[in-house]
Amino acid sequence: MKQGSIFIIFTLYVLTGYAQNQDIKFGVSASTQVFQSTRFMDSIYKPQNSDFTYKEDQKGTGIINRAHIFNGYSIGGVIRYTFRKSTLSLEPQYFMQRSIFVFQKESYSERVIGMKAFRLPIFYSFKLFKKKNSMFLSIGTVLTVANHYDFQHPGNEFLYANGPIYNGGVDYGDGHFNSVLYTDKAYWQNYFGIGKNIGDFKLTLRFMTRSIKSSEKIAAEIAQLELNISYHIIGISDLKKKRKIYHE
Repeated sequence: MKQGSIFIIFTLYVLTGYAQNQDIKFGVSASTQVFQSTRFMDSIYKPQNSDFTYKEDQKGTGIINRAHIFNGYSIGGVIRYTFRKSTLSLEPQYFMQRSIFVFQKESYSERVIGMKAFRLPIFYSFKLFKKKNSMFLSIGTVLTVANHYDFQHPGNEFLYANGPIYNGGVDYGDGHFNSVLYTDKAYWQNYFGIGKNIGDFKLTLRFMTRSIKSSEKIAAEIAQLELNISYHIIGISDLKKKRKIYHE
């Protein structure tokens, strides 16, 4: 199913849910990227815009085979449409990510690579039990539109000893890993999650990877594990209760 079809399904679901007097909820959400795995298994790589050449440390280890923890954060809103044990959600959010990659060959170098992005998770959740504080499963897709940055990290001599700003005193330039770790184009991710309702809060652990089509645009393999918390502020049912009390 194409991602564009999800918006049509979402609209139909909303209209059907509203006609059947189902609940529509609004809230806020925040998340942290607990873990990210990044693998670029080429043995040698030379950026088109630089004279610097990256090489794997040992044969078969790849140029990048790295895990980062707590290197990304998001904050945003959430709109939910519920029908019995099912929920369809939109979660527009502002996302920030920053990672440092260390390379030993051709010579020692550190790069800071990250993004500032608008993300739109669209997902379906199903409660496993009827009780309010039930666990649930979710599956969905995430649209990301990002501005990336990729520059050489200042060396320790500069940070701690008033030395040259870069190790070896040479700036090898920006944007080395364009088309390897990122591109300037919007991309889609798929995700599967498991969560728990706690009163008006939802706590979700989400495993995310790029869709097949989007993964073909970069050379690396990237997988992420995110922890999301959201809070229900108000819903249509809440407004109806207040209106009933007012008329009484």
